[in-house]
Amino acid sequence: MFVRVGSGIRKFERLVAEAEMRNTWERHTELERRYRKKCPKCGKEFWVSEELIETSWLDGRFAGYRCPDPDCDGIVKPGGEQ
Repeated sequence: MFVRVGSGIRKFERLVAEAEMRNTWERHTELERRYRKKCPKCGKEFWVSEELIETSWLDGRFAGYRCPDPDCDGIVKPGGEQ
């Protein structure tokens, strides 16, 4: 973000103060912890998304998230299991 002149600096300071009051930084950290995963096979980090959902071919249950790397067949299992 580019901020210049006094009015822009004051507005930026208000935005930062508002974010601190609303625990925006803590909420962002929690979201990243919950939705950013690391492939157990190749180590690539990625954000979870619908298209990466892997289900069991046997019963259709949620099995985890596929690594987005097309050359990797790693799956991040729920609950942090590897």
